[in-house]
Amino acid sequence: MINLLHFSALAGSVLLYFRIGRFLFPELRKGLLIFSCLTLIISGVFSNQQIYTAFFSLIIVMVAMVIHWLKWHIVINGRGEFGVLYANFSFIPFLVFLIKRIGS
Repeated sequence: MINLLHFSALAGSVLLYFRIGRFLFPELRKGLLIFSCLTLIISGVFSNQQIYTAFFSLIIVMVAMVIHWLKWHIVINGRGEFGVLYANFSFIPFLVFLIKRIGS
């Protein structure tokens, strides 16, 4: 059974993931970010690990903000494809859920 508090934490962190992703990486398509958000929500709900998935998405957001800050202060040179990396990190909880499901 899904705890309402855990699900609201997951939904809030995924919404923050989407908003920060649109702000920091405007070159990403909206559809890609929506798909990434859906994989976060699906992996959190079906694995019954909403809080851990919410924390993981917040960690992704914090890492993206640090990368953006480092690019702003010219510590990281070059353009880089950090937006694609940001979107790809959202699939890690989904892969963990699939591996856990196959193993049981």
